[in-house]
Amino acid sequence: MSEAVIGPSAAMLDAMADLWRLRPPGPDNILKHPAFVRLREICRDGYPGAGKTGPAFALSTALRALGMPCHLQDAAAHLALRVEEAAAGLDAALRATQSTRVHMAPLDLAADLPPLAFGSAKVCRLTSDELRAMVDEPRLKRLYPRFQFDAARFAQFHWLVVEETVGFKHGPEARAVPMFSMDFSQDLGRIEPHKGRFSGHVRRSAVLPVVGGLGELVDHAGSGLARVSGAMGPYRRQRSLRAAEFAAIARHAELGGPHL
Repeated sequence: MSEAVIGPSAAMLDAMADLWRLRPPGPDNILKHPAFVRLREICRDGYPGAGKTGPAFALSTALRALGMPCHLQDAAAHLALRVEEAAAGLDAALRATQSTRVHMAPLDLAADLPPLAFGSAKVCRLTSDELRAMVDEPRLKRLYPRFQFDAARFAQFHWLVVEETVGFKHGPEARAVPMFSMDFSQDLGRIEPHKGRFSGHVRRSAVLPVVGGLGELVDHAGSGLARVSGAMGPYRRQRSLRAAEFAAIARHAELGGPHL
C-alpha cells in the first residue's frame, strides 16, 4: 500500500500560484475570484477539518498572513513568501488538530527575579530577538503594516510565560470569526462576577511565584490587566501594561496552526 503524500497537492499549488500572480491592489472581492473559489474547494475536499463549504474569511486571512503579494503594501512587498512556502504553511495549518497557546503575563512591576521553570511555565527575561520571533514579526507586518512592535521596550522586564496545548473545537472559519460558533441561546446579559479574565492554566501556573514569595497575584477581571507584583524589592516602574498593548502576542503566538 502506498503511503499518503504529506504536503500541498498540485491542485493547491496551482490555485495559489494563480493568486500569487495577481497584481496589487488585487480584486475588489478576493472571495469571489475564480482562483480563490478553486482553492476554497480544494481545502473543502482535501481536508476533513476545513468544514462543509470550506474556509472563506479564514482562508482570506491566512493568505494575507502568508504574504499574498497583491495584498501587501509597497513597503511590505519584500515580506511576500514564495508560493511553495506559503502552500506548505497553509497545508500544515489545515492538517493541524491542536495548537500550542502561549500566555504571557508582564511582570513589569517586579524587581529582579531569578529564572524559574516549572512544568510548562517559566519566569524569564526575553531578548528583543526572542520576542520578535515569538510573535512572528514579519507576519504581523503583513497583516498590520502600520503596527510597530516595540520589542526593545517589552524586553526591559521579566515575563511569566505559560504554554498549553489546546485542541481545536471548531473549524477554521469559526476560529477566524468566533461569532459563527457562538451559542445565541445562552443568556448573553448574565453577570459572572467571579469569572476571571485568564484561563485556569495561567492561574495555576501563577501560584508558584506567589507562594514562593515573589509577589502577589493580581487578576483584574475585565480590566485587561495581569501582573505579579514583586515583593523582592522596590517597584521599578509605577505603570502597568494593558493587554491591548500586547494584543498582537495574544492573537498570534499560537504555534502548530498559526495561519488558520
